[in-house]
Amino acid sequence: MRARTLLGVGCAYAFIAAPASIDDAEQVVGCLSSCVTKLNKREQCVDAAHREVSFEEEYAFGGTLAVRMVGELGLVRDAQTAVDSPALQVERYVNLVGRNLGAQSGRPNDRWTFGVLEEDPKDSAIRAFSTPGGYVFVSKTLLKRLDNEAQLAAVLAHEIAHVTEGHAIHQYQDVKASLCNTTFGTSLLEGPIADSLDLMIKVGSLVLDDEKNAKTLAKLTDDLASDVFNAGYSKPREFDADRIGAQLMIYAGYNPYEMILFLNRVPVDSAVLRNHPENKERQDALRAWIKGYCASPDNMMSGDCPFTNYPSVQIPKDIKAAIAKL
Repeated sequence: MRARTLLGVGCAYAFIAAPASIDDAEQVVGCLSSCVTKLNKREQCVDAAHREVSFEEEYAFGGTLAVRMVGELGLVRDAQTAVDSPALQVERYVNLVGRNLGAQSGRPNDRWTFGVLEEDPKDSAIRAFSTPGGYVFVSKTLLKRLDNEAQLAAVLAHEIAHVTEGHAIHQYQDVKASLCNTTFGTSLLEGPIADSLDLMIKVGSLVLDDEKNAKTLAKLTDDLASDVFNAGYSKPREFDADRIGAQLMIYAGYNPYEMILFLNRVPVDSAVLRNHPENKERQDALRAWIKGYCASPDNMMSGDCPFTNYPSVQIPKDIKAAIAKL
């Protein structure tokens, strides 16, 4: 709306200040034509930004975002290269659990990739995040808080759901549209539109291997990282990820109540994750969903309810020992 307002003010000023001479009248017409052209291009840009994102763009953008986020902390590594080194053991284990869950999801053929993050010595927060394209990461601090494998599955399933539901992609499209608004709004006063956004109108998405778009991609990455990973997803998206994640847990043979139990161990810093729902809200919503799931006569797995007899899948002793060494 701000871009439209700026253009409207510019056009209105042309009318108010228009002299009576023919030359000046032609200038007014030219100004109006320019305003209309820029407004149309802005709307085309916003429409292009909200077109469906291709798999190629999702993977490229998700990989760029993953590199940026991982770069802040780094992945857990050790000096050993042997197959029994703690870091490699834990990484293989997280990938084994995660890929099993990914296979139960709506995108079983995605190139699911899981990793373990180092922690900031100044901030030992429990971290987990995912990016488009199937990149999922958990911190070693989080791993040390787990009681069993089902709780790891709960975290990974929640993050997988964010990917399959396209939560970050929707945010990515919103950021692209916002960038269109900002660029076209300021272009009225400061100069021509950016080449990369003009290109986005033509192709409907960023050509990510085009050098011209490197700065635009960096801008989108920074904006999305700030907007989502620092503020958190909205409540509806978090509740969706919990619900779908709990369903993935059931399909993979885990007790979904372990997701509720693990939330007791994950404090939410509301000062940082401003959009994130409180844990009690998430737990109440999960209990209500599980109750409805078990009551549904159409659900093929409702016979497993109420899950109190589900075995508690323990983390293997060698993996627990490896986690402790990280």
